[in-house]
Amino acid sequence: MGKIQISDAERERRSENMRELHAKGKAGAAFGHLGGRPRKKRVSEVINEKMEKEAENIWSNLRQLAFDSESEKIRMDTTFKLLEIEEKERKVVIDEEVGYERLKHGDLAEFVIGNLFELLRTGEINLGEIIDAEDVTELEVVGIGEGDYGDEEKAEEAGATD
Repeated sequence: MGKIQISDAERERRSENMRELHAKGKAGAAFGHLGGRPRKKRVSEVINEKMEKEAENIWSNLRQLAFDSESEKIRMDTTFKLLEIEEKERKVVIDEEVGYERLKHGDLAEFVIGNLFELLRTGEINLGEIIDAEDVTELEVVGIGEGDYGDEEKAEEAGATD
């Protein structure tokens, strides 16, 4: 792609426009290659969202086919499809768990905090519930309460001895 020939006045106008967008937080490195334009959803994303909304209806239809159909072939095919779906979901869950285990401490903390803020934003949890919670020590979290060490070796491992 060749260089665009523009006048100095046009270059200054564009430069000033970008400075304003940066100041408003509508342009910059955070916007990546899209230059601030919203990302278009893939067709598969749109279909997936629709499928999620209709999950109960889909399950009901598959269940009816698997158990109530007069055709043995339809019952068998539907049963195998349900088993295939269950297997794929199990693999997804395992992959997510492995992904969490591979996260470094800082990345995991960032992930948890991000999800916490998302739950707060959607109203699924109330911040007051978290703030009003009792304080716990690190030892209590790992299962060793204060003064409840059982033996000196465990207390020493936990760093609770003087």
